[in-house]
Amino acid sequence: MLIGPGDGRAIAVFLFMVALVAWNRFAFDSWLSRFDIYTQFLPWYDYLGDRTREFDVPGWNPHMLSGTPFAGHPLSGWMYLPAMIAFALFPVITAFKVLIVSHLVIAGLGVYALARVLGMGPLAGLVGAVVFAFGPFLEWNTYTSLQFAQFTVWVPLVLLGIELALRTPQWRGRLVPWCVAGIGISQMFAGWVGEGWIYAALITGVYAGYRAVFAPWQSSLGMRHRLIAGVATGTAALGSGMLLGAAGILPRFAVNAQTNLAGGAYADLEGGGSLNSPWDVGYLLTQIMGMGTGYHHRAAGLGGAIVVLMLLALLLARSSFAVPFFAGLTSVALILTLEANPVHYFFYLIPGYRNLHEHDPWRVVALASIGPAMLSAAAVEVLGQLRGRYRILPVVVALPLGVMAIDTVLGPVEGVAGWAPIIAAAAITELLVVIIAVPRDRDLRLPLRWIPQAALALVVAVIFIQPTGLELTGSWFGWPEDKRWERRWNPDAVTEQAREIEVRSEDPGGAGEYLQNQLDDSGPFRYLGYGGVGHPDGGWNARSYMDRRFDSYAQAILVNGRPMFLGLYEIQGYDPVQLARYVEYVAAINGKGQDYHTAFVSDEGVGSPLISLLHVRYILVDASLPQDRADVEALTSGYEEVFRTNFVVVHQRQDPVPHAWIVHDVRPVKRGDALPLIVEGEVDPYRTALVEGDTPDIEAVPAASGDQAIVTQYDAEKVTIETHSDAPGFLVVSEVYADGWRAFVNGRETEILPTHHALRGVPIPAGDATVEMRYEPLALRVGIPVSIGTAVVMLSVFALGGWRSRWASQVVTAERK
Repeated sequence: MLIGPGDGRAIAVFLFMVALVAWNRFAFDSWLSRFDIYTQFLPWYDYLGDRTREFDVPGWNPHMLSGTPFAGHPLSGWMYLPAMIAFALFPVITAFKVLIVSHLVIAGLGVYALARVLGMGPLAGLVGAVVFAFGPFLEWNTYTSLQFAQFTVWVPLVLLGIELALRTPQWRGRLVPWCVAGIGISQMFAGWVGEGWIYAALITGVYAGYRAVFAPWQSSLGMRHRLIAGVATGTAALGSGMLLGAAGILPRFAVNAQTNLAGGAYADLEGGGSLNSPWDVGYLLTQIMGMGTGYHHRAAGLGGAIVVLMLLALLLARSSFAVPFFAGLTSVALILTLEANPVHYFFYLIPGYRNLHEHDPWRVVALASIGPAMLSAAAVEVLGQLRGRYRILPVVVALPLGVMAIDTVLGPVEGVAGWAPIIAAAAITELLVVIIAVPRDRDLRLPLRWIPQAALALVVAVIFIQPTGLELTGSWFGWPEDKRWERRWNPDAVTEQAREIEVRSEDPGGAGEYLQNQLDDSGPFRYLGYGGVGHPDGGWNARSYMDRRFDSYAQAILVNGRPMFLGLYEIQGYDPVQLARYVEYVAAINGKGQDYHTAFVSDEGVGSPLISLLHVRYILVDASLPQDRADVEALTSGYEEVFRTNFVVVHQRQDPVPHAWIVHDVRPVKRGDALPLIVEGEVDPYRTALVEGDTPDIEAVPAASGDQAIVTQYDAEKVTIETHSDAPGFLVVSEVYADGWRAFVNGRETEILPTHHALRGVPIPAGDATVEMRYEPLALRVGIPVSIGTAVVMLSVFALGGWRSRWASQVVTAERK
């Protein structure tokens, strides 16, 4: 049987630990207010859930940056099944908590299943699950980098599928394991775009090759047969994963080419060089001990006990349980966090990898996370074979000395010296000594027989306690005191209230309610929230809106993710991946560029004529700013105050600009030439269209008073405009130009032309016409049926393959290698 009494107990213990950690993270949920979670993941995933609940494909996000791709965005969560399901079923905060718990369960059970298939016992599988789920993975899940967690959680499933496929002698029997690995790969591709795609391909190919060539149970087969099996398995796993994830992969490829991050070229961006410097050896070692500080706290933290177990596995498990693979994977990944060395130069042969890696080198630790878990599990498994072998006791006793040396020598240098790793290493060593000291004698009296089992149970406890258990006691009971953790546990009423307000779909009595009412009455428009970002006064208001995310004044002007929750339309936003044309447009507004994450109108851009072209009808001004300050007056010139609270002043444009308009003067320009002409006042953009591409043959005529362009439908992926013109003209629409938008004039497809650099334009005939613009990128039109077809095939394979019974037989017959 697959699930025997030992398996049931081990899984129950693991799920109890998950419940304990989840209880803690739910009670102390300040992590939900972290920079990226608060301003990026919460609003985007909430939008994803809303659209998924309606069985819609969220291709376009009209609420931020005057409109931007959604399905093709790397952080949208599109095609990442745990996010799509959780946010479709639950309110946003609950959904995020459900997401992180699902990650812990999938990750731990995946490692447990892999350990069992590799021939380890239930206790060893439990150790692997605990190390994996509650090590650095827990930190990524709730504090540091969610995309790492969305990649790492699926690594065990991919390796499990490969392992089962290679253990199956018949090709037909490999279909189910290939599909299992393919599911994991599809989720890796959806969860972490860029580096994650490279790591998914690497870990799949290398593990398939390693197990095909070096696995002991393959030794009876010829090398040619083994190589074919390895190549076929790696190819089938990657291929099925890419096909299943096509609806997410293809749009992201297509959109990336249009963005400021085309090809992952961070170095070419303003503020996009090195986000974090490489680590040095000392810092890396202290991180591994679980003693890191600041942003990287616990980012690679394993703890002293796990370090001892890893070293024990290297010394005693040798080639069993794929130990060389996991040791090599861990070593290479950790080396890549350091300054450039020969290992880096080898990896830099991978196209595009250098650009991605040098931006933030420590991210590669996500690739290493499976290694410590499997090495620790292997060490526990071999302990049962070491009972009575007293000669190895000196080696075991010497292991914690290395931990002590690191803590003693590097602790003062790195400023993170601590007692916890040393005690954990010493405790685990004592338990190992006890286990080895009990002889392998079946005639031992009953109490002595229980000693090894009790010691092994305590091993699980020790690896859980440091560092995860100490975080739990520190938050619940205030012990141990640790300044690095206290900021996470202290409840902050201001932060909690701000987060509660942020995720609401209503803004009672505020500017949000006012604008929602105006939107219902008058049709689409955009607004600009202004809080003085970048102003030379250097005060609090001059800080970024993300830094001010808990500030009532910043929330009142509806910046960050508020327009997505409220269903409104803003021209600004925080987003590391933006359409390049829009980045250039905002830079022209401000007369300068800004950090690639942001698109804000600064104090230097408040008078730009380019703002009105984005159909900005309302300006929301931070009420704490001096309303007679030069930048506020310049921004609101031509606007009248229509609404005010203690936190925000709303100004409406006195001479409203249209969302779409017709011109009869079309001039060709090269990319980059249009914006200076508008900024310098040489061209009136409401009378002349500056168009890139093949300019339509439209005769210049005086503007006809009968020209009309009325927006009759405004949805995320569809805009319908009814036009009337006395002569053939050119329709300019205040919507951001992007590949994937298609225009139909009276039912006939017409090319959309880049107009005024970042807007859309189409020629229209004289008389009445209906213009439809639909977001139907080829990547989605191809990707969705491919993904659906692949899912149907996989379901058929599972139904016909008897997955459950086949997996059970594999576990029972697995050799203890």
